[in-house]
Amino acid sequence: MATTNVAVTKAWVRLVDDSVEAFCASSRFQQEIEYAATAADEDPTVAEGTALVRGDAATRASHPSGFVSARISPSSNLSTATIVLSQ
Repeated sequence: MATTNVAVTKAWVRLVDDSVEAFCASSRFQQEIEYAATAADEDPTVAEGTALVRGDAATRASHPSGFVSARISPSSNLSTATIVLSQ
């Protein structure tokens, strides 16, 4: 798996598309990072995604299909964070 650093903000950022069979996304930040999957190539319309903190990971097992996006929780005091993405 190739690893990249992805900068995220409070706006949804696409991590993987629906053709990616395996991925692992995690952050070293204490603040919540929200992950959400959509069937179409568009930003999630959910008010909140699955919230994870340092040490937790989003994977294809936790988001079994679709396009996966991430953002910093809107209630966070951070404006940007880095996700380590392996795919």
